[in-house]
Amino acid sequence: MTQAHAASDSAARRTLYEAVVRSLASGQRPQAVAKQLTRRGVPPDTASQLVAQASGALLAYRRSPEGRTAVMKRYRGRMVRGLAWAVGGLLVTAVTYAMASGKGGSYYIFWGAVLLGAIDFFAGFVGWLRHQSEI
Repeated sequence: MTQAHAASDSAARRTLYEAVVRSLASGQRPQAVAKQLTRRGVPPDTASQLVAQASGALLAYRRSPEGRTAVMKRYRGRMVRGLAWAVGGLLVTAVTYAMASGKGGSYYIFWGAVLLGAIDFFAGFVGWLRHQSEI
């Protein structure tokens, strides 16, 4: 095996490993990721080993101080974004209602912004609480 071929093989393995880590980090089940690898031509034993290594590395990262900080930041961001949408929807609804009640006419209820904002806030809050219990 030439040195260029070995370097190319190593780079391909690293790229494949990173793709597996991204798939697992995005929430895909390990079995599904291994099945995708075997469909791409990776032998089943190699796919299982690759997924197991990536799962272990991802778990270690999530338990590390940097990983916990990143997860908490993501959940806080989701809560802030959800709260902003919900409050913004309520505020615009109140403004259009006040304008319509003074002069007569119609007003808009921004229930989509309020509802989706509340859902996003509570999803972030539940994730934050669940992550707090792991610390």
